[in-house]
Amino acid sequence: DRAGGANVDARALCVSGLPPDCKELDLYQMFAPFGALHMRSISIMKLPNGDCKGSAFVLFLDSTEAQSAIDTLDVYLMPDGTELKVYLRKNHHQ
Repeated sequence: DRAGGANVDARALCVSGLPPDCKELDLYQMFAPFGALHMRSISIMKLPNGDCKGSAFVLFLDSTEAQSAIDTLDVYLMPDGTELKVYLRKNHHQ
């Protein structure tokens, strides 16, 4: 599962419900405790002014660690009252 392209669907997460001031470092600090992240693993969708659009992608090296992050952070209540959504990227159409 740690090979570059092997089973990437089980390791790639979508995150939504992020605040406009969210940065890559914020996501790193949120997701790194669950396991090793792939190099250049965090990609925040940004507005033209540089603010976060509210969503991002996070890629783990291991699918078990990715699932642990989903189990813990999905529907997490953010300080501003919004609910964080964390799910497998392959299910992004939900």
